[in-house]
Amino acid sequence: MGCHLADGSGEPGRVPSIRRSLVLFSATPQGREYVIRVPGVAQSPLSDEDTAALLNWLAKNLSDLPLPSSFADYSAAEIQKSRSHPMARVSVMRARLMKAAAAKDGP
Repeated sequence: MGCHLADGSGEPGRVPSIRRSLVLFSATPQGREYVIRVPGVAQSPLSDEDTAALLNWLAKNLSDLPLPSSFADYSAAEIQKSRSHPMARVSVMRARLMKAAAAKDGP
């Protein structure tokens, strides 16, 4: 629990909830990189293994969206590869990912 509340919700106007976005973002390579590079994950004192385990637990236990059968667990290697480059413009990348997800789902 850092930026988000214990139930995965956020703070309106400041921190968006991960309850609807974590599983959604985890479905694409760009989304997965975003999840790992947000400052709260990238700069977490947790080990790569513990960070991967936490993201997997969050996706499986706190998501308001069903976990698709194609969900791929985060791995320690994946965390290690991306977390060394924290994202500076988080809200810009999040908006792009949300727009892409909406376009994929169609009207």
